Amino acid sequence: MLMEVLLGLVVLVLLMVLRSGRKQEMPVGLMIFNLIPLSIAPVLLFMSIFFFDDPKADWRAYAAFFAVNSYPFLILAGMFCSFRLYRQGRHGWAWVPPAVFHGINLCFVAWVFLN
Repeated sequence: MLMEVLLGLVVLVLLMVLRSGRKQEMPVGLMIFNLIPLSIAPVLLFMSIFFFDDPKADWRAYAAFFAVNSYPFLILAGMFCSFRLYRQGRHGWAWVPPAVFHGINLCFVAWVFLN
C-alpha cells in the first residue's frame, strides 16, 4: 500500500515538473538526482516488517515502523525544496537537498555491509 502511494507521488512530481519544465527548463539531471534516493525505500519497507518479529511487540515497534517508512516522504519534501530553489534561480543550492539524502543512503548502505 505504501509503495503504491509513493509511486503515485513520484508520478505526480514528474508530471508537475514536466508541466512546469516548459516554462522554467528544469534539468533532467536534477530530476534523476532527486529520484535516486527513493531506490532504497523498498529495502527499508522490507526490513521494517521484521520489527514485528517479537510476538509482544509494543508501541515502540509501531513507532519505529512508521518512522522508517516515512523516510520516502522526507525525500519527496526535499525534492519539492530542490525544485523550488532551482526556480528561484539558486541553481547550486538546488543540488543540496538530494545530496543530503544521498549521504544518508550511503551511510545506511555502509552500515549494512560493515556490520
